[in-house]
Amino acid sequence: MAIQNTKGFQDFIVSQEMSDEKEKNIEQMIGAFSEYIVAVNPEYAYNKTYLSAYVKDFIQCQKALKLKYQILLDKILVRIFATGIEQECIINIDDVWKFEKGKVRLSNTFNPYIVKRHKLQLELELIHENGFVIAEEINIDDNYEKIIDACIATFIERRKEVLEDETE
Repeated sequence: MAIQNTKGFQDFIVSQEMSDEKEKNIEQMIGAFSEYIVAVNPEYAYNKTYLSAYVKDFIQCQKALKLKYQILLDKILVRIFATGIEQECIINIDDVWKFEKGKVRLSNTFNPYIVKRHKLQLELELIHENGFVIAEEINIDDNYEKIIDACIATFIERRKEVLEDETE
């Protein structure tokens, strides 16, 4: 896996709850920081408007990424760890959260439009010479847990078939 350039952002997502007050503070801080940069560096190519244009998107992404991180931890990894196959699989959500070799990492680049949707693109990959991928796009609604459970059950069953074929 490549070096993770988003460690600080990942820590922020995981550890922060985004209240209305915090949202206003972020907007204010980014505006003030932008003005500071322009004041101390007249050659700075951007103005307050440039960074401020990203605040709403940043807040929406943070909330969506946190939700999907919690789903990964609480719904997917719990089930994978219960079966003891965590070292045999790679789990990818929205091509942004990746579980591999016992670690969850935030991708260095991602598409905010995919992240902000109320859907989850789940991929479960078996690490094996005859590996496979189970992929599903899941609406995050009242029944999403059943769909995740079905994907994991399919993955476990296919894994079992692959490993049985190997011993025959």
